[in-house]
Amino acid sequence: MMVGGSGGGSEEPDWSIEQVMIQIQQLVNNVMALQNTIHQQNAIIQQLQAQQPAGNMGALPASNKAERAEETTESAGHASTL
Repeated sequence: MMVGGSGGGSEEPDWSIEQVMIQIQQLVNNVMALQNTIHQQNAIIQQLQAQQPAGNMGALPASNKAERAEETTESAGHASTL
């Protein structure tokens, strides 16, 4: 009888238990590989977080950006007057 078939016939399944076991083993191996990847990524994330300074230094405050823009403009103006 086929899996999911309707009726109580005596048909042979189109799969074997060996094929099913091979597929299950492949799935288990894939899950284990994904778990290893996740563990490695977690370790990398922890290392990166440990390196990061206490304060978030990713972006400059708006006042610093404005000051740097003024400095750049001033130095460009001085270069053109030389």
